[in-house]
Amino acid sequence: GNYFELNGSNEYISIGATGTLDTGNVKSFEFWFQADGASAGHILTRSTSSSSFNPRAYAFRVNTGNFDAFFYSGTSGKFSAGTNAFAVTTNEWTHVVVTITGTTSGCTGKVYKNGIEVASGTLSGDIGTNASFITHIGRRNYSSGYDYFDGKIAQIRAYKGTMSAAQVKTNYDATKALYQNPTL
Repeated sequence: GNYFELNGSNEYISIGATGTLDTGNVKSFEFWFQADGASAGHILTRSTSSSSFNPRAYAFRVNTGNFDAFFYSGTSGKFSAGTNAFAVTTNEWTHVVVTITGTTSGCTGKVYKNGIEVASGTLSGDIGTNASFITHIGRRNYSSGYDYFDGKIAQIRAYKGTMSAAQVKTNYDATKALYQNPTL
Protein backbone atom coordinates (compact mmCIF):
# COMPACT_ATOMS: atom_id res chain seq x y z
CA GLY A 1 0.00 0.00 0.00
CA ASN A 2 0.94 3.64 -0.35
CA TYR A 3 1.93 5.69 2.68
CA PHE A 4 3.65 8.82 3.93
CA GLU A 5 6.96 8.17 5.70
CA LEU A 6 7.75 10.91 8.22
CA ASN A 7 11.10 11.35 9.99
CA GLY A 8 9.96 12.61 13.41
CA SER A 9 11.98 15.83 13.22
CA ASN A 10 10.64 18.16 10.53
CA GLU A 11 8.39 16.34 8.05
CA TYR A 12 4.60 16.74 8.11
CA ILE A 13 1.63 17.55 5.89
CA SER A 14 -0.50 20.65 6.44
CA ILE A 15 -4.01 20.46 5.04
CA GLY A 16 -4.63 24.08 5.97
CA ALA A 17 -7.66 25.85 7.33
CA THR A 18 -10.78 24.16 6.05
CA GLY A 19 -14.07 23.64 7.81
CA THR A 20 -14.41 20.32 5.99
CA LEU A 21 -12.25 18.52 8.61
CA ASP A 22 -13.78 20.26 11.60
CA THR A 23 -15.57 18.08 14.18
CA GLY A 24 -18.78 19.87 13.26
CA ASN A 25 -18.53 18.04 9.91
CA VAL A 26 -16.48 14.91 10.66
CA LYS A 27 -17.56 12.22 13.14
CA SER A 28 -15.17 9.39 12.15
CA PHE A 29 -11.43 9.40 11.49
CA GLU A 30 -9.68 6.38 9.97
CA PHE A 31 -6.02 5.67 9.21
CA TRP A 32 -3.24 3.11 9.25
CA PHE A 33 0.05 3.88 11.00
CA GLN A 34 3.38 2.27 11.82
CA ALA A 35 5.37 3.94 14.61
CA ASP A 36 9.16 3.84 14.54
CA GLY A 37 9.42 4.39 18.30
CA ALA A 38 7.46 4.26 21.58
CA SER A 39 6.97 8.04 21.59
CA ALA A 40 6.50 8.48 17.87
CA GLY A 41 4.43 11.68 18.15
CA HIS A 42 1.20 13.09 16.73
CA ILE A 43 -0.49 11.38 13.78
CA LEU A 44 -3.41 13.75 13.13
CA THR A 45 -4.24 17.07 14.82
CA ARG A 46 -6.47 20.08 14.36
CA SER A 47 -5.59 23.36 16.10
CA THR A 48 -4.81 27.03 15.56
CA SER A 49 -2.17 28.10 13.07
CA SER A 50 0.01 29.75 15.71
CA SER A 51 2.78 28.02 17.61
CA SER A 52 0.51 28.01 20.65
CA PHE A 53 -1.21 24.68 21.19
CA ASN A 54 -4.53 26.29 22.22
CA PRO A 55 -7.23 26.32 21.08
CA ARG A 56 -7.61 22.99 19.34
CA ALA A 57 -10.21 20.39 18.38
CA TYR A 58 -8.55 16.94 18.30
CA ALA A 59 -5.23 15.12 18.54
CA PHE A 60 -4.42 11.45 17.87
CA ARG A 61 -0.93 10.36 18.93
CA VAL A 62 1.53 7.70 20.02
CA ASN A 63 3.03 8.54 23.40
CA THR A 64 5.09 6.37 25.76
CA GLY A 65 4.15 3.24 23.84
CA ASN A 66 0.39 3.89 23.77
CA PHE A 67 -2.18 5.35 21.39
CA ASP A 68 -4.19 8.33 22.65
CA ALA A 69 -7.28 10.00 21.14
CA PHE A 70 -8.18 13.41 22.55
CA PHE A 71 -10.87 15.99 21.79
CA TYR A 72 -10.71 19.52 23.20
CA SER A 73 -13.14 22.29 24.08
CA GLY A 74 -11.09 25.18 22.79
CA THR A 75 -8.75 26.23 25.59
CA SER A 76 -10.68 24.93 28.58
CA GLY A 77 -10.52 21.16 28.61
CA LYS A 78 -9.47 17.83 27.18
CA PHE A 79 -11.78 14.85 26.72
CA SER A 80 -10.45 11.40 26.06
CA ALA A 81 -11.97 8.91 23.69
CA GLY A 82 -9.04 6.74 24.72
CA THR A 83 -6.06 7.71 26.86
CA ASN A 84 -3.71 4.74 26.58
CA ALA A 85 -6.38 3.20 24.32
CA PHE A 86 -3.97 0.43 23.33
CA ALA A 87 -0.30 -0.48 23.45
CA VAL A 88 1.54 0.28 20.22
CA THR A 89 3.99 -2.24 18.80
CA THR A 90 6.72 -0.37 16.96
CA ASN A 91 7.35 -1.22 13.31
CA GLU A 92 3.95 -2.91 13.04
CA TRP A 93 1.07 -1.56 10.94
CA THR A 94 -2.09 -0.77 12.94
CA HIS A 95 -5.53 0.23 11.66
CA VAL A 96 -7.29 2.88 13.78
CA VAL A 97 -10.76 4.38 13.68
CA VAL A 98 -11.79 7.12 16.13
CA THR A 99 -15.47 8.06 16.24
CA ILE A 100 -17.58 10.63 18.06
CA THR A 101 -21.36 10.75 18.23
CA GLY A 102 -21.45 14.56 18.41
CA THR A 103 -19.62 17.65 19.63
CA THR A 104 -21.52 18.44 22.83
CA SER A 105 -21.16 17.28 26.42
CA GLY A 106 -22.45 13.74 26.94
CA CYS A 107 -21.54 12.50 23.47
CA THR A 108 -19.42 9.36 23.16
CA GLY A 109 -16.02 8.83 21.56
CA LYS A 110 -14.66 5.39 20.63
CA VAL A 111 -11.33 3.98 19.48
CA TYR A 112 -11.05 0.87 17.31
CA LYS A 113 -7.82 -1.04 16.71
CA ASN A 114 -7.65 -3.50 13.82
CA GLY A 115 -11.45 -3.61 13.57
CA ILE A 116 -12.17 -4.08 17.29
CA GLU A 117 -13.38 -1.46 19.80
CA VAL A 118 -10.67 -1.03 22.45
CA ALA A 119 -11.66 2.17 24.29
CA SER A 120 -14.47 4.67 24.74
CA GLY A 121 -15.18 7.82 26.69
CA THR A 122 -17.90 10.40 27.29
CA LEU A 123 -17.31 14.07 26.52
CA SER A 124 -17.62 16.20 29.62
CA GLY A 125 -17.82 19.42 27.60
CA ASP A 126 -18.32 20.73 24.09
CA ILE A 127 -15.60 20.08 21.47
CA GLY A 128 -14.01 23.19 19.99
CA THR A 129 -15.09 23.78 16.39
CA ASN A 130 -13.59 26.44 14.18
CA ALA A 131 -13.27 26.58 10.39
CA SER A 132 -9.98 28.50 10.74
CA PHE A 133 -8.22 25.66 12.60
CA ILE A 134 -5.43 23.93 10.67
CA THR A 135 -5.29 20.15 10.23
CA HIS A 136 -1.84 18.53 10.30
CA ILE A 137 -0.77 15.01 9.47
CA GLY A 138 2.35 14.10 11.42
CA ARG A 139 2.70 17.20 13.60
CA ARG A 140 1.19 19.13 16.48
CA ASN A 141 1.86 22.73 17.53
CA TYR A 142 3.08 23.32 21.08
CA SER A 143 3.88 26.61 22.78
CA SER A 144 7.50 25.42 22.99
CA GLY A 145 7.72 24.01 19.45
CA TYR A 146 6.32 21.03 17.58
CA ASP A 147 5.79 17.31 18.08
CA TYR A 148 6.43 15.41 14.84
CA PHE A 149 5.44 11.83 14.05
CA ASP A 150 8.20 9.29 13.43
CA GLY A 151 6.89 6.50 11.22
CA LYS A 152 4.46 5.80 8.41
CA ILE A 153 0.83 6.93 7.94
CA ALA A 154 -1.55 5.64 5.29
CA GLN A 155 -5.18 5.59 4.16
CA ILE A 156 -6.26 8.70 6.08
CA ARG A 157 -10.01 9.10 5.78
CA ALA A 158 -12.62 11.34 7.39
CA TYR A 159 -16.35 10.56 7.40
CA LYS A 160 -19.31 12.82 8.03
CA GLY A 161 -21.16 10.17 10.04
CA THR A 162 -20.26 8.07 13.06
CA MET A 163 -19.08 4.70 11.74
CA SER A 164 -20.70 1.61 13.23
CA ALA A 165 -18.63 -1.29 14.55
CA ALA A 166 -19.65 -3.29 11.46
CA GLN A 167 -18.45 -0.52 9.12
CA VAL A 168 -15.13 -0.29 10.98
CA LYS A 169 -14.61 -4.06 10.69
CA THR A 170 -15.52 -4.02 6.98
CA ASN A 171 -12.97 -1.28 6.25
CA TYR A 172 -10.29 -3.05 8.26
CA ASP A 173 -10.91 -6.35 6.45
CA ALA A 174 -10.87 -4.57 3.06
CA THR A 175 -7.47 -2.91 3.61
CA LYS A 176 -5.51 -5.17 5.98
CA ALA A 177 -3.78 -7.13 3.19
CA LEU A 178 -2.14 -3.86 2.05
CA TYR A 179 -0.45 -3.14 5.39
CA GLN A 180 -0.18 -6.27 7.49
CA ASN A 181 2.43 -7.76 5.21
CA PRO A 182 5.94 -8.38 6.61
CA THR A 183 7.57 -7.30 3.32
CA LEU A 184 6.38 -3.67 3.61
